[in-house]
Amino acid sequence: MMDFIKRHAFLLGLAGGVVAIAAAMLVVTYLSYARTNTQLENQLRSTDSRATSLLQGSLYNLKVVDDLKKQADLRKMRYEDLLKLIAKMGHDRQPLVKDVFPLPKDASVLHSFKAEYDVALEGFMKKLGAVNPSLPTDASAAQLKARDAALDKAVMYAHPKISFFRPDWVDKPTAPDIELVRYGQENIWLMSDIVDVIAKLNDDFIADAVRADPKQTRSIKTAAIKELIEIQIGAERAILENMSAPAGSTRYLAQAPNTPSGAREATLTGRVSTKGFYLVLPFRLAVVADARVFGDLVRRLKDTESFIAVEGLSVDPLTEANFGKTRALLGEKIGDYGNEGVVRLTLIAESLVFQLPDGRVTTPPEVARTFQAPAKTEPAGETKPGPAAPPKTK
Repeated sequence: MMDFIKRHAFLLGLAGGVVAIAAAMLVVTYLSYARTNTQLENQLRSTDSRATSLLQGSLYNLKVVDDLKKQADLRKMRYEDLLKLIAKMGHDRQPLVKDVFPLPKDASVLHSFKAEYDVALEGFMKKLGAVNPSLPTDASAAQLKARDAALDKAVMYAHPKISFFRPDWVDKPTAPDIELVRYGQENIWLMSDIVDVIAKLNDDFIADAVRADPKQTRSIKTAAIKELIEIQIGAERAILENMSAPAGSTRYLAQAPNTPSGAREATLTGRVSTKGFYLVLPFRLAVVADARVFGDLVRRLKDTESFIAVEGLSVDPLTEANFGKTRALLGEKIGDYGNEGVVRLTLIAESLVFQLPDGRVTTPPEVARTFQAPAKTEPAGETKPGPAAPPKTK
């Protein structure tokens, strides 16, 4: 026996040590949990006090309910005032032909609208300070001289029948129906807002350039937007190059089939046309712009009656190597656009055609009569107040 103990003395000592340490840990753990935890007791007392106060008081009282009601009424009033403001903005827009809406008295008014459409496009050219440098191959010396003189005063390139959206019915001998005329008027108003933004951007940019260097002149080379390539209007056209239009695309962006009411459309804005409130009208805008400031155009396409929202864009640098190899531009060579870098900027955007009562004259009367503002939903995380708690009885 003694021999066994001597041979295994180390193992027996180790086992005894482990038992002793384990016993010590158990004692310490027990004493730690058994003694009073002052901090925990204070937290429990505080929580119990608050719970008791809530049970003895009322979560809502008449004053809180009244204040919440006033806030709800204020939000509703502001929402209604906003719709009235939008309606007034639309009402103040004048149609190309005075007596064409809501229904023309005779076909002569519809024919007049076709002529006025082209007059409006020429007006856009003048507002932009734009010139079409294209001339027939057999142009006379006088035509060349007049073109060169116009280019000396121009701020940008544009073509009145290509750069702007011009439907084919403008050239047809027959009168368009009132629906096409309504679309045409919406086209003009949208393009007018776009033209105003571009013209203001060029004015500001050239003014800054002249202040920085008085030798600079007002020209295409010093402009921010140097050419208006095109404006294409309609969901079927509002796509970037090498893309195909979604199946079933029409002029307006409609709610997808079998989509639950109120669900978001598969677009960045999530907006869908709601007849009797507003229609979503997509468009594509392509320009040649100064590479340093083309982003200003994206930022400025807002605060108009068209309520424009940019959804996507592509930026393609123009160089000596690739100039003229893709889509033809009005400039003959890249140097015609100045010495700074230039890009071809293409934007995909949406505008809103509001159909509010006493708004745009293009809104059909039967549609305006059905107007009903969509109900405003409570923001996430907010709850409606409950009834006031009954008074306590002793």
